[in-house]
Amino acid sequence: MTDTIINLETVNPLDFFGVNNAKLDILKKKFPLLKILSRGTQIKLSGAPEQIKAATEKIKLAISYLERNGSMSNNYFDQILGGDDTEVIDNFMERNPNEVLVFGPNGKSVRARTAIRRSWYRKPKK
Repeated sequence: MTDTIINLETVNPLDFFGVNNAKLDILKKKFPLLKILSRGTQIKLSGAPEQIKAATEKIKLAISYLERNGSMSNNYFDQILGGDDTEVIDNFMERNPNEVLVFGPNGKSVRARTAIRRSWYRKPKK
């Protein structure tokens, strides 16, 4: 049995663990063979080395997403833990660098719905 400690110093623990530890419960359900404890800004994982490695990779992926966007929905957290890494990694900015206006609540990207048209703009008459 191996122990690993992961520090969450770069993200808000409430954003990572969720309200009433909802995201921590999701993490425990995805890795039932691990003993997962949280204390402040640390997560302690105990169990088989291959399980710890898989969980650590998914947790670091979630931390990097939180560092970029500030918040994450429970559904997206579930996708990160259960999905394939190539599908989960948010590479929206690399694919469409000019289309994102801002990141809104829960890390959702806000984009323009239509292309900008200049035909509606007229110069003021003198």
